[in-house]
Amino acid sequence: MSEPVSRTVAERLLQALVGLVKVQALYPEGHGAEARARKTLAEVLHQVLGGGESLLLGCRDGYLVVGDVPFIGDGGSAAEVVAWLDARGAEGVTLRPGVRAEEVAAFCRWLRNAGPDPWQGERLVLTRLARGKEEWQKGLKAYRKALDAVQEVYEDLAEGRHPDPTRGRESVREFSALLQESPEVIQGLSLIKDYDRYTYHHSVNVCLLALRVGQQWRLSAHELETLGMGGLFHDIGKTRTPAAVVRKAGPLTAQEWAAMCRHPEQGRELVEEMALLPPDSTLLVYEHHMHHNGGGYPGRAPGYRVHPLSSVISVSDVCDAMTSHRSYNRPLSLPGAMQQLEQLRGKTLDPAAVDMLLAVLGPVPLGAVVRLPSGELGVVVAVSGEDEAVAVRVVRTTTGEELDPATGPVLHLGSGRDLHPVDPLAHRISPVEVLQHGS
Repeated sequence: MSEPVSRTVAERLLQALVGLVKVQALYPEGHGAEARARKTLAEVLHQVLGGGESLLLGCRDGYLVVGDVPFIGDGGSAAEVVAWLDARGAEGVTLRPGVRAEEVAAFCRWLRNAGPDPWQGERLVLTRLARGKEEWQKGLKAYRKALDAVQEVYEDLAEGRHPDPTRGRESVREFSALLQESPEVIQGLSLIKDYDRYTYHHSVNVCLLALRVGQQWRLSAHELETLGMGGLFHDIGKTRTPAAVVRKAGPLTAQEWAAMCRHPEQGRELVEEMALLPPDSTLLVYEHHMHHNGGGYPGRAPGYRVHPLSSVISVSDVCDAMTSHRSYNRPLSLPGAMQQLEQLRGKTLDPAAVDMLLAVLGPVPLGAVVRLPSGELGVVVAVSGEDEAVAVRVVRTTTGEELDPATGPVLHLGSGRDLHPVDPLAHRISPVEVLQHGS
């Protein structure tokens, strides 16, 4: 067991970190001054992490903590780091033994500059915050708009009118903008469920999950729009499937299953006829039930190559369906769905798409409803990229008393391994309502 970091060493680490950030603002990568600042930080990190234990730099109640050393009321470097982390929607960063200088330097550039995350640290793990009310209000407004856009298109088709995809495209662009600003909000919004309006909610949620995976894949803005539109309208062909088949609670007959299997082809015909979607998005509608192992539907000729983004729609579709309550299906918890996705990996689902979605969700997914070892129920409101630094807001006591989702205590745990997922619907808990209040 290594000794805790002393205040002197914590101050040195903080100064070296801020020093590198400021030097990077003045000099290009590889400049002598940048190289010296990086070397200084590497030396301090070696001293701090040499004992083999990780170190968390995190915000707590507006002040910075380095390991166990609090910088309360300190200006200067500590205040700057808190401001930078807050602006990037992060609670802190965990530094692990063996962290590479390149990882730290990339993190420092990201910390100070605007734009999407440019780093993927293996030993440097960001702890994200569920964003504040402003971002959630913006996200919920965009969600409702997308929901209405899908319903409007479906109703137009049902009544023989030619639908206008404009509102749907606007919604996807709003989601894409929010994705860069607050990816946790996009991920949290995908947890919204409604049994009575399952079709519309499912369409929007598949869009959101696909966009999060697309961000992980580092797609361009155009590719994200293609992906988002494909996700939003992937099931549009079901408007041509008999309602009794779509809503049937029990197993489908052979004839009913044949009708269901036609919806991707019918979807493609609909969107091509009305020029509803871009050509690549149309392919995603057509291919989202084609399996990685060659099965699924519609059938395909030998050598047929599925669009790379169709696999993202497929895994997003399966994940949301598994976690939604339908007439013929009890929902799985998020962790339970992740286990099922692992089992489908390389079979019906593309391994790369599964891996990207699992990476986005994390070992303990944001928004998961869990039972604590104490017996209390809570919602995961902040997670790191690994199974540590989990924050859980308690919403139900051991006696069953319901706590206010805005003021229930938040427990910061070093690991999520002892948390047991539970069904939010069974316990009448809305993860999104809790996430809106942050951590």
